[in-house]
Amino acid sequence: MLPQRSSSESREVLAAELAGDRPVSVFVQTSSMCPAIMPGDRLTVSPCNSVHLHRGDMLLVDINGEWIAHRLLTRRSLDGQVFIITRGDNSACPDQPVSPDAVLGKVTGISRNGREIPVSGEVPGLNRDEALLLASFKCPGMPLGGINITPGFPWKTFVESAVTEGLAPLLCENNREMISDDRIPAEWAARLEKERLSSLARTVLFQQELNTVATILSGIDFIPLKGAYLAGQVYASPALRPFSDIDILVKRTDFKTAAGRLIQAGFTQESRVDLSSGMPPFSPYLNSAVFRKNQGGPDIHVHWHLLNSIRPLFLSINMDMDDIWKSARKNTGSFMELSPEHLIIHLAEHAVRHSFDRLILIRDIAEVLDKFSAIIDWEKLTSDCRTFNLQRIVYYSLLLTARKTAVQIPVTALEALMTQAPGLCERLFLKLANGGARHSELGSLLYISNSVSWKEKARLVLQMVFPPRSVLAYAYNREAGSIGLGVYISRLVRGLRSLSLAAGQFLKARKQGT
Repeated sequence: MLPQRSSSESREVLAAELAGDRPVSVFVQTSSMCPAIMPGDRLTVSPCNSVHLHRGDMLLVDINGEWIAHRLLTRRSLDGQVFIITRGDNSACPDQPVSPDAVLGKVTGISRNGREIPVSGEVPGLNRDEALLLASFKCPGMPLGGINITPGFPWKTFVESAVTEGLAPLLCENNREMISDDRIPAEWAARLEKERLSSLARTVLFQQELNTVATILSGIDFIPLKGAYLAGQVYASPALRPFSDIDILVKRTDFKTAAGRLIQAGFTQESRVDLSSGMPPFSPYLNSAVFRKNQGGPDIHVHWHLLNSIRPLFLSINMDMDDIWKSARKNTGSFMELSPEHLIIHLAEHAVRHSFDRLILIRDIAEVLDKFSAIIDWEKLTSDCRTFNLQRIVYYSLLLTARKTAVQIPVTALEALMTQAPGLCERLFLKLANGGARHSELGSLLYISNSVSWKEKARLVLQMVFPPRSVLAYAYNREAGSIGLGVYISRLVRGLRSLSLAAGQFLKARKQGT
């Protein structure tokens, strides 16, 4: 922030002035706060109390010896300590968390070419999705993530959006202070508490069912996936991660035995799987089967590969399941679990495959990154992404997660994942995703970009729109003969509708400058 010719002694003098409750002036070198602060601007920095700061305040912060003037994005409690997280208006990701003691002062004036520029406290680009995600974390001193609660605050829309996005239990648990002192209206506080208790009751029952499945599959290695794993092993309480079915991964060679045991225990196999060779077929599309208990309960989705989609993902992805199982570790319970690196890769690919259709998918990645931050081998993660040809998919998932949640991801890891300039599809994806667009085919843009040649891209698009009849029959649990032209026409119409919606959202985002 200070000119390079300024010595450490100069900074010491300025820091002493601020500590003595006297304002100072500094000059800007970088463009990380454009257009609010431009290179060459002179900033007036006044002493401040870090306890009374609000989101959007422009702060002068000492980050590893470098003075940076960025906005306060949020506070975060990490390992029992409170940290300040800032971000430049023109920065892709938040800055490194720092102690409140690292806040040198607050920007109270901006002078540009001899005239004074108003100091704005608004966080540019903070849309509904980012507000909901930040509010779902516990932010000491910044209830509800620091959102400005005005008399006309739209509580109904905010809470109902949190319910739809799967964030209501987290919003309830991490904003107890606002509920207890009635800053959240009683009607909506009760709605949040109802969602939390409902999630807890359902999750406890589902975990009991998972324990039953573990008993049935005794002696067979299996890995719980997605919500079934995250609720019990990652989130602080099972109530905080609602989910509607149980996904598990078994080895392809064990599927027939696992299916036989589940059927013998009273489950019905809803998906037709050809086991004539002793193992399920290795499909470029779907690699799972659904089992349903006759007397009710959650569906059990048994996967034999982590890639499982009606899209032909294998045309551009090469995930090695042998390596996945080799890196898996035995849990203290009766099952295996993915290594932290492969868990992140799996959740990132899953979020893209579902086009980030619910914000809980981004929150899952953030929670895993925080939970396993001390043991994640980023070199292995980036290396495996390259081996699996998933570097683009994981890069954009991590970038969006960092951008929208302020979770920390090493810059070196992002740089290792993104080694070339983004293509047209990637730029379109990022433009739409940053603006909050989440139509059903958004993730397809990254899979298309993941294909190298135009011939491969065209082949992928064609097979996305027109998958084999056997795949559609498997997905809809119908006879192949019942899949006629009408099904394909319906898919084509749906795709064109998604394309037109994406175009409209892109033009809107471009007009708004997001």
